[in-house]
Order: sequence, then structure tokens, then C-alpha cells
Amino acid sequence: MSNLFKNKSVILIGPAEYAYSNAIDTENFDIVVRINHSVPVRGITLTKTGSRCDVYYPNPDLINSPICFSEKIKHIRTDKSHLEFWHSNLEEKVTSYNFDFYQYCKRIGSNINTGMAAILDIFFGEPSLFYVTGISFYRGEKIYHQNYSSKFQERIMLATRGNISSHNQFLQWKYFSENILPYIEADDFIKSIREKDFF
Repeated sequence: MSNLFKNKSVILIGPAEYAYSNAIDTENFDIVVRINHSVPVRGITLTKTGSRCDVYYPNPDLINSPICFSEKIKHIRTDKSHLEFWHSNLEEKVTSYNFDFYQYCKRIGSNINTGMAAILDIFFGEPSLFYVTGISFYRGEKIYHQNYSSKFQERIMLATRGNISSHNQFLQWKYFSENILPYIEADDFIKSIREKDFF
């Protein structure tokens, strides 16, 4: 198991637009985590959260993308089954999750989104403080901030509420709300999500 997060204060900043209504002082945390297209940090995200990204979680489509080579990103986390696909120049940055991805897909009953993978990995890494913001499980009116994805992609994700490619948002939220949320800190939106919001 990686000691990357052990006894550290960690903030995971997801892509949901509601997270950027107020400024977040990332300097209060030892480790700042971002996922997928949240890097490079720009626009309102940069204004409200600063540019830090100590740990980056890319989905498989972003393996070896130019952003992965940025000196600002100190660590990249990935599933162990993907380690062989990373460029040799990134070997020192890339390490595998603190959990078995496919075992947890089976346990939860859903393919796990990158955001949920990051939550599980950090949680099992035993941080002293873990704060999650900007993870909406595709609830709400505006699921991504303006620089995160194309309008076309956002329309698809809004229409499906993220339930594509065997991703089941309700099952992921249910596992999160029962097994993780009681033991971490999270923003008010995350804490307000209820089962009825999925049906």
C-alpha cells in the first residue's frame, strides 16, 4: 500500500461547477488532487482554487497525454493493470491504487468513475483529513465547470446522468454514502444528495 496520503490532509477537487461558487484555499492542505480534464487548471477553476495539482487521476484515455508530463504534477495514480502502458519518462510519477479496482467494481456493482476511484484510493491511503468537493454523481443542473468538457459531451452526460459505459451513479453514490462519507469531510452539496435524487 502506498504511503502517499498517510497522515496527510488531502483535498479532492472535482469538476462540478457548484464547487466554484466560493474560493477554496488549497494551501490549507498537504495534498491537492484533481481528476481527468480538471488539469490544466484555468478559468474559474484557477481563480477559485489556485493552480496546485499534487496528485492527478486521469482516465485511461488520458494516459501519456501532454498534461501528464507537466512538472506541476508530482504524482499520477492509476490502476495496476494500466502501469505497463505509461511512458518510461513517467515511471517515477506513476503509482497504482491502494485498492483492487476490479474487485471494487464487483463489490459496488458498477464500473467505477475516475472520481470514485480517486475517493477510494485516497480513503484507503489513510489521510488524517480528507475533504471532497465538486463530486456530484451527476446530480444538479450543471455537472461540469465551463472549461472541463465540450458542450456536446456535457449534454450527453446530462442526458444520461453519467450512466454510460456500465457506470451506475446510484450504486457508486450508495457505496460512497454508506462506507466513506461518514468518515470524511465533504461539501454541503455532496452531503445533501439523497436516494430519491437518482430516480
